[in-house]
Amino acid sequence: MKKLSLLALVALSFSAFAAPIETSIHKILAPEKGETEYVILATDGKVYDIDAKDEELVDLAYEAMETNSTITIDLNNLSIVNGIMNRRKGISEIQFISNEVPEFAPMDVEFAPGDTPLTGYTVSTLADMNTAKRYFSTMQGATKWRSQCYNRAHVWSYEMKTDHNINTGKMWIFFSAKYIKEYKYKWWFHVAPYVQVATEREPVVLDREFSRVPQRLTDWKNVYMKNNATCVNTENYTTYEDNTWNEYCFLIQSSMYYWQPFNLENLDKEGTTKSGFVSNELKRAYSNAIKGRYRRDVD
Repeated sequence: MKKLSLLALVALSFSAFAAPIETSIHKILAPEKGETEYVILATDGKVYDIDAKDEELVDLAYEAMETNSTITIDLNNLSIVNGIMNRRKGISEIQFISNEVPEFAPMDVEFAPGDTPLTGYTVSTLADMNTAKRYFSTMQGATKWRSQCYNRAHVWSYEMKTDHNINTGKMWIFFSAKYIKEYKYKWWFHVAPYVQVATEREPVVLDREFSRVPQRLTDWKNVYMKNNATCVNTENYTTYEDNTWNEYCFLIQSSMYYWQPFNLENLDKEGTTKSGFVSNELKRAYSNAIKGRYRRDVD
Protein backbone atom coordinates (compact mmCIF):
# COMPACT_ATOMS: atom_id res chain seq x y z
CA MET A 1 0.00 0.00 0.00
CA LYS A 2 2.78 2.44 0.93
CA LYS A 3 4.61 1.59 -2.29
CA LEU A 4 1.52 2.28 -4.37
CA SER A 5 0.91 5.54 -2.57
CA LEU A 6 4.47 6.67 -3.27
CA LEU A 7 4.15 5.79 -6.95
CA ALA A 8 0.87 7.69 -7.15
CA LEU A 9 2.49 10.72 -5.53
CA VAL A 10 5.36 10.63 -8.01
CA ALA A 11 2.90 10.38 -10.91
CA LEU A 12 0.88 13.31 -9.65
CA SER A 13 4.02 15.38 -9.12
CA PHE A 14 5.25 14.66 -12.64
CA SER A 15 1.89 15.59 -14.16
CA ALA A 16 2.06 18.94 -12.36
CA PHE A 17 5.54 19.62 -13.71
CA ALA A 18 4.42 18.57 -17.21
CA ALA A 19 1.38 20.88 -17.26
CA PRO A 20 1.26 23.38 -20.14
CA ILE A 21 2.62 26.86 -19.50
CA GLU A 22 0.43 29.90 -20.23
CA THR A 23 2.35 32.84 -21.66
CA SER A 24 2.82 34.95 -24.79
CA ILE A 25 5.80 35.62 -27.03
CA HIS A 26 7.82 38.81 -26.67
CA LYS A 27 10.52 38.22 -29.28
CA ILE A 28 11.98 35.53 -31.55
CA LEU A 29 15.67 35.19 -32.38
CA ALA A 30 16.12 33.38 -35.69
CA PRO A 31 18.95 30.86 -36.04
CA GLU A 32 22.22 32.15 -37.40
CA LYS A 33 24.69 30.18 -39.49
CA GLY A 34 25.32 26.78 -37.94
CA GLU A 35 22.46 27.05 -35.41
CA THR A 36 19.52 24.64 -35.40
CA GLU A 37 17.01 26.39 -33.12
CA TYR A 38 14.77 29.43 -32.99
CA VAL A 39 15.08 31.15 -29.61
CA ILE A 40 11.75 32.22 -28.08
CA LEU A 41 11.63 35.02 -25.49
CA ALA A 42 8.34 34.64 -23.61
CA THR A 43 6.61 37.26 -21.49
CA ASP A 44 7.02 35.06 -18.41
CA GLY A 45 10.73 35.93 -18.59
CA LYS A 46 11.76 32.48 -19.78
CA VAL A 47 13.63 31.56 -22.95
CA TYR A 48 12.63 28.48 -24.94
CA ASP A 49 13.81 26.73 -28.12
CA ILE A 50 12.01 25.50 -31.23
CA ASP A 51 13.69 23.09 -33.62
CA ALA A 52 14.27 24.99 -36.88
CA LYS A 53 13.13 21.91 -38.83
CA ASP A 54 9.65 22.16 -37.30
CA GLU A 55 8.40 24.81 -39.72
CA GLU A 56 4.76 24.49 -38.63
CA LEU A 57 5.64 25.19 -34.99
CA VAL A 58 7.90 28.09 -35.99
CA ASP A 59 5.05 29.61 -38.01
CA LEU A 60 2.71 29.29 -35.03
CA ALA A 61 5.27 31.04 -32.82
CA TYR A 62 5.55 33.98 -35.23
CA GLU A 63 1.74 34.17 -35.51
CA ALA A 64 1.44 34.24 -31.71
CA MET A 65 4.02 37.02 -31.45
CA GLU A 66 2.56 39.14 -34.25
CA THR A 67 -1.00 38.88 -32.91
CA ASN A 68 0.04 39.34 -29.26
CA SER A 69 -1.85 36.14 -28.45
CA THR A 70 -2.00 34.36 -25.13
CA ILE A 71 -0.87 30.77 -25.69
CA THR A 72 -0.08 27.59 -23.83
CA ILE A 73 3.13 25.73 -24.59
CA ASP A 74 4.14 22.15 -23.93
CA LEU A 75 7.81 21.43 -23.37
CA ASN A 76 10.05 18.54 -24.29
CA ASN A 77 13.06 17.23 -22.30
CA LEU A 78 11.28 18.20 -19.07
CA SER A 79 13.20 18.33 -15.81
CA ILE A 80 11.80 18.63 -12.28
CA VAL A 81 14.90 20.61 -11.25
CA ASN A 82 14.14 24.32 -11.04
CA GLY A 83 17.64 25.71 -10.51
CA ILE A 84 19.01 29.03 -11.72
CA MET A 85 21.48 27.55 -14.19
CA ASN A 86 19.27 24.91 -15.83
CA ARG A 87 19.51 24.68 -19.58
CA ARG A 88 16.41 25.97 -21.29
CA LYS A 89 13.64 23.72 -22.61
CA GLY A 90 12.33 23.09 -26.10
CA ILE A 91 8.73 23.82 -27.14
CA SER A 92 6.89 20.79 -28.53
CA GLU A 93 3.40 22.29 -28.95
CA ILE A 94 1.65 25.68 -29.05
CA GLN A 95 -2.07 26.21 -28.42
CA PHE A 96 -3.81 29.58 -28.82
CA ILE A 97 -6.02 30.87 -26.01
CA SER A 98 -6.80 34.43 -27.11
CA ASN A 99 -5.38 37.47 -28.84
CA GLU A 100 -6.96 40.01 -26.52
CA VAL A 101 -4.63 42.59 -24.99
CA PRO A 102 -5.28 42.87 -21.20
CA GLU A 103 -7.04 46.03 -20.12
CA PHE A 104 -5.55 48.16 -17.36
CA ALA A 105 -7.16 50.74 -15.14
CA PRO A 106 -6.84 54.40 -16.19
CA MET A 107 -4.65 55.08 -13.11
CA ASP A 108 -2.09 52.63 -14.49
CA VAL A 109 -0.10 55.31 -16.30
CA GLU A 110 0.56 59.02 -16.50
CA PHE A 111 2.21 60.81 -19.41
CA ALA A 112 5.57 62.43 -18.67
CA PRO A 113 8.00 62.32 -21.62
CA GLY A 114 11.62 62.48 -20.49
CA ASP A 115 11.03 60.89 -17.10
CA THR A 116 13.19 57.98 -15.91
CA PRO A 117 11.91 54.94 -13.98
CA LEU A 118 13.02 56.67 -10.75
CA THR A 119 11.84 60.23 -11.44
CA GLY A 120 10.19 61.67 -8.30
CA TYR A 121 10.85 58.51 -6.31
CA THR A 122 13.23 57.90 -3.40
CA VAL A 123 14.33 54.39 -2.49
CA SER A 124 14.49 53.87 1.28
CA THR A 125 17.89 53.72 2.99
CA LEU A 126 18.30 51.20 5.82
CA ALA A 127 20.83 51.64 8.60
CA ASP A 128 22.93 48.50 8.03
CA MET A 129 22.90 44.95 6.68
CA ASN A 130 21.44 43.55 9.91
CA THR A 131 18.43 45.81 9.44
CA ALA A 132 18.16 44.64 5.83
CA LYS A 133 18.29 41.02 7.01
CA ARG A 134 15.52 41.66 9.52
CA TYR A 135 13.16 43.02 6.88
CA PHE A 136 14.27 40.37 4.38
CA SER A 137 13.14 37.68 6.83
CA THR A 138 9.57 39.08 6.76
CA MET A 139 9.22 38.59 2.99
CA GLN A 140 6.85 35.84 1.90
CA GLY A 141 8.82 32.70 1.11
CA ALA A 142 5.87 30.46 0.23
CA THR A 143 5.95 31.20 -3.49
CA LYS A 144 4.45 29.03 -6.20
CA TRP A 145 6.47 26.87 -8.54
CA ARG A 146 6.52 28.51 -11.99
CA SER A 147 5.66 31.86 -10.45
CA GLN A 148 7.05 34.79 -12.39
CA CYS A 149 9.77 36.97 -10.94
CA TYR A 150 7.94 40.22 -11.70
CA ASN A 151 4.90 38.99 -9.76
CA ARG A 152 7.01 37.96 -6.75
CA ALA A 153 8.80 41.32 -6.84
CA HIS A 154 5.47 43.18 -7.02
CA VAL A 155 4.06 41.34 -3.98
CA TRP A 156 7.24 41.79 -1.95
CA SER A 157 7.47 45.50 -2.80
CA TYR A 158 3.82 46.09 -1.98
CA GLU A 159 4.12 44.35 1.39
CA MET A 160 7.33 46.18 2.27
CA LYS A 161 5.41 49.41 1.75
CA THR A 162 2.16 48.45 3.48
CA ASP A 163 3.74 46.51 6.37
CA HIS A 164 6.91 48.53 7.03
CA ASN A 165 6.55 51.81 5.07
CA ILE A 166 9.72 50.95 3.13
CA ASN A 167 10.00 52.22 -0.44
CA THR A 168 11.86 49.49 -2.27
CA GLY A 169 13.11 50.00 -5.77
CA LYS A 170 13.17 47.25 -8.35
CA MET A 171 16.41 46.01 -9.85
CA TRP A 172 15.94 44.70 -13.39
CA ILE A 173 18.63 42.67 -15.12
CA PHE A 174 18.17 42.10 -18.85
CA PHE A 175 20.20 39.30 -20.42
CA SER A 176 21.22 40.19 -23.95
CA ALA A 177 20.76 38.14 -27.09
CA LYS A 178 24.54 37.79 -27.11
CA TYR A 179 24.50 36.23 -23.62
CA ILE A 180 21.44 34.05 -24.26
CA LYS A 181 22.96 32.61 -27.44
CA GLU A 182 26.49 32.21 -26.11
CA TYR A 183 25.49 30.51 -22.83
CA LYS A 184 22.17 28.99 -23.92
CA TYR A 185 20.64 30.88 -21.03
CA LYS A 186 17.03 30.24 -19.99
CA TRP A 187 15.90 33.77 -18.98
CA TRP A 188 15.89 37.09 -20.83
CA PHE A 189 15.24 39.19 -17.71
CA HIS A 190 14.95 38.92 -13.94
CA VAL A 191 13.76 41.41 -11.31
CA ALA A 192 13.76 41.72 -7.52
CA PRO A 193 13.26 44.52 -4.96
CA TYR A 194 16.23 46.49 -3.66
CA VAL A 195 17.02 49.08 -1.00
CA GLN A 196 19.92 51.35 -0.19
CA VAL A 197 21.94 50.51 2.93
CA ALA A 198 23.92 53.28 4.64
CA THR A 199 26.97 51.07 5.23
CA GLU A 200 27.15 49.72 1.64
CA ARG A 201 28.55 51.29 -1.53
CA GLU A 202 26.02 49.69 -3.87
CA PRO A 203 22.33 48.81 -3.73
CA VAL A 204 21.27 45.73 -1.77
CA VAL A 205 18.90 43.33 -3.53
CA LEU A 206 16.16 41.43 -1.66
CA ASP A 207 15.58 38.29 -3.72
CA ARG A 208 14.00 35.81 -1.32
CA GLU A 209 13.41 33.26 -4.09
CA PHE A 210 17.07 32.60 -4.88
CA SER A 211 18.93 33.79 -1.80
CA ARG A 212 18.75 33.29 1.95
CA VAL A 213 20.10 36.77 2.71
CA PRO A 214 20.11 40.26 1.18
CA GLN A 215 22.79 40.56 -1.51
CA ARG A 216 24.97 43.41 -2.69
CA LEU A 217 24.15 44.21 -6.30
CA THR A 218 27.36 42.72 -7.71
CA ASP A 219 26.87 39.47 -5.79
CA TRP A 220 23.24 39.22 -6.94
CA LYS A 221 24.17 39.93 -10.55
CA ASN A 222 26.93 37.30 -10.56
CA VAL A 223 24.48 34.58 -9.51
CA TYR A 224 23.01 34.83 -13.01
CA MET A 225 26.03 35.89 -15.07
CA LYS A 226 28.11 32.79 -15.76
CA ASN A 227 30.96 34.98 -17.01
CA ASN A 228 30.68 37.60 -14.20
CA ALA A 229 30.25 40.22 -16.92
CA THR A 230 29.93 43.90 -15.98
CA CYS A 231 26.41 44.95 -16.88
CA VAL A 232 25.60 48.26 -18.55
CA ASN A 233 23.71 50.56 -16.15
CA THR A 234 20.99 52.45 -17.97
CA GLU A 235 17.72 54.30 -17.41
CA ASN A 236 16.42 53.40 -20.86
CA TYR A 237 14.87 50.15 -22.03
CA THR A 238 15.89 50.99 -25.61
CA THR A 239 19.56 50.89 -24.57
CA TYR A 240 19.07 47.19 -23.92
CA GLU A 241 17.12 46.69 -27.15
CA ASP A 242 19.60 48.58 -29.33
CA ASN A 243 22.73 46.93 -27.89
CA THR A 244 21.54 43.40 -27.26
CA TRP A 245 24.18 41.94 -29.59
CA ASN A 246 27.01 44.09 -28.21
CA GLU A 247 26.86 43.60 -24.44
CA TYR A 248 26.09 40.71 -22.09
CA CYS A 249 23.63 42.34 -19.67
CA PHE A 250 21.90 45.57 -18.67
CA LEU A 251 20.69 46.90 -15.29
CA ILE A 252 17.72 49.23 -14.89
CA GLN A 253 16.55 50.60 -11.52
CA SER A 254 12.90 51.58 -11.19
CA SER A 255 10.35 52.51 -8.57
CA MET A 256 8.31 49.71 -7.02
CA TYR A 257 5.32 50.51 -9.25
CA TYR A 258 6.76 49.20 -12.53
CA TRP A 259 5.33 45.70 -12.87
CA GLN A 260 6.53 44.17 -16.14
CA PRO A 261 9.18 45.00 -18.78
CA PHE A 262 6.54 46.51 -21.06
CA ASN A 263 6.05 49.25 -18.43
CA LEU A 264 9.72 50.24 -18.82
CA GLU A 265 9.41 50.02 -22.60
CA ASN A 266 6.29 52.23 -22.61
CA LEU A 267 8.04 54.80 -20.43
CA ASP A 268 10.99 54.97 -22.80
CA LYS A 269 9.02 55.01 -26.05
CA GLU A 270 5.78 56.74 -25.09
CA GLY A 271 6.53 58.65 -21.89
CA THR A 272 3.99 56.68 -19.81
CA THR A 273 5.01 56.52 -16.17
CA LYS A 274 3.70 54.55 -13.19
CA SER A 275 3.23 56.33 -9.88
CA GLY A 276 1.14 53.93 -7.81
CA PHE A 277 0.03 50.34 -7.38
CA VAL A 278 -2.90 49.12 -9.48
CA SER A 279 -5.39 46.74 -7.91
CA ASN A 280 -5.81 44.32 -10.81
CA GLU A 281 -2.03 44.05 -11.26
CA LEU A 282 -1.56 43.24 -7.58
CA LYS A 283 -4.34 40.65 -7.64
CA ARG A 284 -2.75 38.96 -10.65
CA ALA A 285 0.66 39.09 -8.94
CA TYR A 286 -0.67 37.49 -5.76
CA SER A 287 -2.56 34.83 -7.72
CA ASN A 288 0.54 33.84 -9.70
CA ALA A 289 3.18 34.13 -6.99
CA ILE A 290 1.83 33.30 -3.54
CA LYS A 291 0.60 29.95 -2.25
CA GLY A 292 -2.69 29.77 -0.40
CA ARG A 293 -5.88 31.78 -0.75
CA TYR A 294 -5.52 35.48 -1.52
CA ARG A 295 -6.46 37.49 1.57
CA ARG A 296 -5.02 40.98 1.19
CA ASP A 297 -7.10 44.05 0.40
CA VAL A 298 -5.32 45.79 -2.47
CA ASP A 299 -7.98 48.34 -3.42
